[in-house]
This record gives sequence, structure tokens and C-alpha cells, in this order.
Amino acid sequence: MHNRPVLPTRLLLAALVVLLTAAAPRTAQRAAAEEPAITGEVRSPSGSPVTGGSVALMTFSTNKIVATIDRTGHFHLVPDSQSAQRLFIAVPGFAPYRAIVSLPPSRTITLPPITLTEATYVRVRFVTVDGDPLGTGGLRRMSLDSDGAPIPDPLNHTHQEMSSDGTVTIAPLPPGRMIWGFDLP
Repeated sequence: MHNRPVLPTRLLLAALVVLLTAAAPRTAQRAAAEEPAITGEVRSPSGSPVTGGSVALMTFSTNKIVATIDRTGHFHLVPDSQSAQRLFIAVPGFAPYRAIVSLPPSRTITLPPITLTEATYVRVRFVTVDGDPLGTGGLRRMSLDSDGAPIPDPLNHTHQEMSSDGTVTIAPLPPGRMIWGFDLP
């Protein structure tokens, strides 16, 4: 009869299992680190991280990639191409933010911290010549940047609502100008 020690074999197997399971997360971390990504942090005007919101990345065509901002103010987007892309950030209570991001060949970039500005709201009452409220049904509006180019709103961040007294509130507005018009008989 052979007298084999059972304990060292079990210890060796347990150690092997621990080593194999410890190596898997490191491999996943390395793969995530090598994945093309645009990362960044979004801050409020006071410098504290925002705790929610959305980020969209758009090529100059219609392709859109959307991510959320986590509780620490960080976001992570995986770009689908190396071309220059438009970055849009929408956080409730703050003005929409936009920038153009030029990606390096690796398609990996960490943006410097982005500080948002307080939201601008406009509240108006449009009336007919008789003083009756026009409502928002025929209201057409377009935001323009300082060069006169239209400012898109891919995250539908800017809303308009009408109150019972006929006033219309539109907010939050992006920095720039706005053109108003009515399409009514």
C-alpha cells in the first residue's frame, strides 16, 4: 500500500485555481485598456463632478454613439472611426456642451476635464395682434453658433413647454444665438 500525502495535492490544486482566476481579470483589464476609447470627466461650474447626463459622439454623417456620465462625472465612449467627430454633452440644469474631437490613429484619447456652464432659459409670450397667445404649435426655432452655423441637439436636451398663461419656456439653451419664427396661418 502506498502512503501518499493527500493534503499537498489538494493544496496544489487550490493554489492553481486561485492563480487561474486571478489571471483572468488582469487579462480583461489589459484588453479594456487597449480598446479604442474616448474618456473624460464632466464638472459643474463649481468644479465638482456632475452625477449624470449623456454624452454623444457623432461623425459628420448621421452615425451617433451615446454613453452616460457615471456618478463620478466620468464617461467612456468607443469611437467607430478615426475621423474628426462632434462631441455633445447634455446634463440637466446645465447648458449643452459641444466640441470637435480629432482622434489619433489609436482612436484612444483622454480629454481634459470639461466644465459646464449654468443653463440659460428664455421665457416669452407670443401673442396675436388681438393679444391671444399663439402657443407652441407653430413655433420654429434654430440655435446658431458665433459663425452662424446651426447647432444640432442630438440628445434632445433643449425642451420647450407652455404654461397656462401662454408663456413659453425654452431651455437649456446652448451658447450662441437663436432664430424664432411661427408657421401659422
